[in-house]
Amino acid sequence: MKVSKIQIFTIIIFLLYVIYEFVFVSNWRETLPETDPIIPADLIFIYPVLGILAIISIVELLKRKNTSAIVLAFSVLSILGCKENSKNASEEIDMEKEANESTENTTEQLSFSEGDVLCFAEKNESAATKGNFNFEFIQLKIEGSNRVSGVFYSSPYGIDGSRGNLKGIWDDEKKRFDLTATFYAEGEEFEDQRTYTMKNDELDLGFQGADGDQAMLAKVDCAEYDKLFSEYSKQNLQNSLNMTDRKRVNKILNSMNTGYSEERKQKVRFMEAQVELNNDPGSSEYLVYIMDPMVCGSGGCDLYILDSEENIVSEMSVTRPPIYIPVNTIDDQRASQGEWNTIYVYSEGMRKMEAKNGKYPKNPSVEMEIAEEQIQNFPNQYRLVMDYLD
Repeated sequence: MKVSKIQIFTIIIFLLYVIYEFVFVSNWRETLPETDPIIPADLIFIYPVLGILAIISIVELLKRKNTSAIVLAFSVLSILGCKENSKNASEEIDMEKEANESTENTTEQLSFSEGDVLCFAEKNESAATKGNFNFEFIQLKIEGSNRVSGVFYSSPYGIDGSRGNLKGIWDDEKKRFDLTATFYAEGEEFEDQRTYTMKNDELDLGFQGADGDQAMLAKVDCAEYDKLFSEYSKQNLQNSLNMTDRKRVNKILNSMNTGYSEERKQKVRFMEAQVELNNDPGSSEYLVYIMDPMVCGSGGCDLYILDSEENIVSEMSVTRPPIYIPVNTIDDQRASQGEWNTIYVYSEGMRKMEAKNGKYPKNPSVEMEIAEEQIQNFPNQYRLVMDYLD
């Protein structure tokens, strides 16, 4: 086999490169500080030169049809390619390691003080129903001695989901929350133990999602949390409130002898919620809130309670949303069948309206006041049934 000068020169350059890369550069790299960059001279100068020489050699060899030499030249190119892939893989590993170290360092720096409120939320479009959304919420408040209390809502669109309150502790060493969850789901109340671990700006929920990935919930600003929660409440109420079927509101207006014409009645604004008030699973009652100058004042408007046969049971004046009712399990309903539930309405503060002999008090403003926060902190015990949508 006759070897040309170019081929000899290519082989010599390649051998010198191997010595340079695996002996000189390797030893030099160990003497440099970690933050000192290494200029990739092989990429800028050596690779192009070796590549050009290898291509010229291949062309010459093809003319002579020297198979052994062709294999040698291709080997040079293959080694260069493998070296580059090895470098890229090494760089990717280094980048991943740096990212993991950054996440670990950020997590290690996490520390909370008494009074801190942590908000986590997620909103994504329902795969089943376009234009509607699934929501997930967790809000935790740090109390004294690393004690924690909070609430959570898991609400896939179209199903009841679960909602409840959380109590437990923050483990500062392990960067996790050890919690007891008391929650309402599918008509029953449950209790279980949960461990949520902080990982950078996300909360690891301790289980795998339907896609097989670890379930995580992003930490958000609490103002953003409130905005998303308002969207969640609005979506729920839009699907449950009646503001078009005027059958019952017209019946109320007729009983008031307003003298309104049929055309005028069509302009009366109202909200109506179908609810379970007397613990009879086989029937439903109605809350009808009428917004019209005839029944409204500076303190609010009139709320009417109708039974399952659409008869007016009670009327409350100077009232406004939000309106809550208790969440009763199936067992609670069986034990209290026929008893009317308490209604919580706003009238210069949240008021607790308890029924007596099937009738509710007329003036909520003189009834017992209750902090709305006390209701909001126990979503497994209270349900929002009516609120303004705008």
